[in-house]
Amino acid sequence: MAGDVGFEDFFNRYQTELDTIGKRPDLLLFKKAEYDPDLGLDISMKDSDEIGSYVSKAIAAIEVRSSAFLINKYTEETNHVLFENIDKAISLKNKILSEYVDLLEQKRPELIPLLQQLDNVSVRSLNFQTSICPITPTH
Repeated sequence: MAGDVGFEDFFNRYQTELDTIGKRPDLLLFKKAEYDPDLGLDISMKDSDEIGSYVSKAIAAIEVRSSAFLINKYTEETNHVLFENIDKAISLKNKILSEYVDLLEQKRPELIPLLQQLDNVSVRSLNFQTSICPITPTH
């Protein structure tokens, strides 16, 4: 991370390597016979000179278009949407119980205790598929 001890040296080496060989892939696939257990599973911190001939034996290279930054941004956004929707669900529950409880008592009294139990935690475990027959208008 920027500001950490040794970051400037790491960054400069990384930039030189990018200019020389391009970006390293995130995952290399080898035939079993070509795998070198002495190098281990993670060669990301090894110098290019040290692993160049080994890397050339890979049969495939995979670049994962993701990063800790993107994962954190994704998590932040999904949490935002989740909490926003939880707030909407609780608000709707409160509105139903305050403005339409008389209708529920007449048509679907079994739903009242379910709504009363709904809170910020229980709303996350709801199964929105139900076998309860839908309310049908009466004329």
